[in-house]
Amino acid sequence: MFHPHYFSELAYQGLTMSKEERSWSIWQPPVLLFRNFFSVPSMTRVSSMATLIFELASLSNQKLFTAFAYSSYSMTMALATHEAVEGWDSDVIAEDHHMFCKC
Repeated sequence: MFHPHYFSELAYQGLTMSKEERSWSIWQPPVLLFRNFFSVPSMTRVSSMATLIFELASLSNQKLFTAFAYSSYSMTMALATHEAVEGWDSDVIAEDHHMFCKC
């Protein structure tokens, strides 16, 4: 679930950037895996906690480690269709990581 103002804030951030910066930006919200946290096996909970720590750490320091975009990322159509990127590949299963690396 997204915060009710997530998409309006995403649009605001994109519109307040320079055209050059916006053209090469990918936005990734933190993915918090707590929807059914107490009804899954303990090893899955440990994995969820590790993911949470990783997500929050990558948000706090983007210069030290750039987090890969996955699952629910956003980008401009200009970036997705740029001649160096050439859009999404239909033959790649992990298209989110693949698209991030192509960009």
